[in-house]
Amino acid sequence: MTERRAIDFWFDPVCPYTWITSRWMVEVTKVRPLAIRWRVMSCPCSTSTGMTTVPRD
Repeated sequence: MTERRAIDFWFDPVCPYTWITSRWMVEVTKVRPLAIRWRVMSCPCSTSTGMTTVPRD
């Protein structure tokens, strides 16, 4: 069996584009060995503060 690759998926729950993409990612996991780590963010907050990189844990 192939090892599942963990991916971080950053999304803004109120953004329709990230919502659509998150649903697509759920479908992708049915045919690819991926494990999604869901990460919540706010698009307006990240752009208004000048955040250009994804924060690390």
